[in-house]
Amino acid sequence: MPRPALATLQWFLFIICTNIAPPLAIAASFELSGADTLAFLSRSLFLFALLSIVQAALGHRLPIMEGPAGIWWGVFALYASIGVTLYGSYSNTLQSLGFLLIVSGVICIILTLTGVLRRLIPLFTPQVIGVYMLLLSAQLSGSVMKGLMNIENGRIQVLPALISVVTVLIALYLERSDRLRQYALLITLIAGWTMFALIGRAERPEWDGSWFTLPELMPFGTIHVDWSLLPTALVISLLLMTNVLANIKVIERIIHSKNGQRVKGKVSPAGVSAGIGQMFAGLFGTVGPVAISGTAGFIASTDNTERKPFLLANAISLVLSIFTPFIGLIAKIPVAVGYAMVAPIVAGMAIIGVTESGRDLNRKTATITVGLPLLVGIGALLLPKGATSDLPPLVTTLMSNGLVLGTLVALFAELLRRVRTND
Repeated sequence: MPRPALATLQWFLFIICTNIAPPLAIAASFELSGADTLAFLSRSLFLFALLSIVQAALGHRLPIMEGPAGIWWGVFALYASIGVTLYGSYSNTLQSLGFLLIVSGVICIILTLTGVLRRLIPLFTPQVIGVYMLLLSAQLSGSVMKGLMNIENGRIQVLPALISVVTVLIALYLERSDRLRQYALLITLIAGWTMFALIGRAERPEWDGSWFTLPELMPFGTIHVDWSLLPTALVISLLLMTNVLANIKVIERIIHSKNGQRVKGKVSPAGVSAGIGQMFAGLFGTVGPVAISGTAGFIASTDNTERKPFLLANAISLVLSIFTPFIGLIAKIPVAVGYAMVAPIVAGMAIIGVTESGRDLNRKTATITVGLPLLVGIGALLLPKGATSDLPPLVTTLMSNGLVLGTLVALFAELLRRVRTND
């Protein structure tokens, strides 16, 4: 297979396998019907692909995949549990979340145009980026392990779990093979799906209605204006902008290490594009998008640093996202297979984190700039479920995301270090 075609296929598989689980989980938490779930997944994939193309062509202009933001996933999960009490129904809750997304998008654009985003750039030292990548891999490791172990009713399903382990071993073997490494994602998908089908754990794809599902504007009803969500929108917007900067810096370093090419992401266009993406998510009833940090691990493992295959893969995803049989098919990919495909990528992210956090490390301040953020972030990840349920929603959102909390501590520690150095 020609190199550009292979790179496009690798990107396409990575995009699909990374982006399908969160929308399906969110749809389940809001008890959407089968048809509404497929429509929600279709709209989400359409938006993620569209924003990826916009960012790569007009925004930061780097091959960074857009996908469901972890912070938004957490917010949707939180409001799935408290929304009925606050707003009376799931539909009303989703209408309010649409308003939250739109306001967040406006704030992101304001933060960019006022120059606040650019002022944050100097804080993203190798230590901050390293902490971010380590916390991200730690956060994803929990989901990966749960997905691979096929936990049902709180118990590991032994045979499916063993097949998951075999699938991961296949992925790791392919990752080390010079000859087969380029086909690792495709072979892992086929092998894993086949094994799950043989034990009756692969569902048949099905769909009702038309062959095409076009994105619907305000699918849950008219946007419900709730200005009490403004503080939450402000905090989420700041966190999203932090994520944008972190990903730009990480990908710049990865591309330079892979081919020696020094690239610079366009910060202001990226911030504006990210804001527009949040607004579109609110209008089209999807989970909010953000640059996916796993892109760094994918590029590191595949050496796919060019924009053209990335753009082509997203264009294909964009077209297929409205093709209902395709959505019905990918919705039935066994969850464990998807996690097995990304397991080596998550492991690669941890290596990036270790490398970056140790780069130009100041031993005197390492406890504050690296140790404390990791302690806080990983500690937050290990808090018991529901431990923050009695706190205000804004605080719950922050405390329930160790990645966000730890990264904020790292940024604050770096700010303090700079202030003390200037003094």
